[in-house]
Amino acid sequence: AKLRWKVTPDVNYLQRRIDVQVERPGAYPPAKRTKAVAGRILFSWGTRDPWGTMVPSRGWADDVEIVEVPGGGHCSDLQTPGPEDTEGMRRARANISAILGRWLMEVRPVRHMKLQPFGNHSSAHPGQLRSFGKAHHAEATAER
Repeated sequence: AKLRWKVTPDVNYLQRRIDVQVERPGAYPPAKRTKAVAGRILFSWGTRDPWGTMVPSRGWADDVEIVEVPGGGHCSDLQTPGPEDTEGMRRARANISAILGRWLMEVRPVRHMKLQPFGNHSSAHPGQLRSFGKAHHAEATAER
């Protein structure tokens, strides 16, 4: 059935493009739960986006996020923010940013830096900064 945008939703879009089964065909189909398809996928869609009808109403995993952009058009949430943005657009962008930030923190490796003395300065204390290179050589020569 055509919706008000005169766009007929591709009832097989999710299955054809990313191999996700849906519980019912049509606009805003709820996806069937599965672990066979990757997660950490974010769908954003504007309420004025005719292709938004193919976004699932529910993801296939807990880490599949769906963000509605009230009053947003096709890809309008991806544009540079501007003074004409609605409050709904600002909230949606903040939500998208928070989701992506959370995912990055989940997969970002924790790095521990060990400060080790190097060169002929075995008495250097971790955390203490010393100059080195040409500037250090000139200072050391001047001190003698």
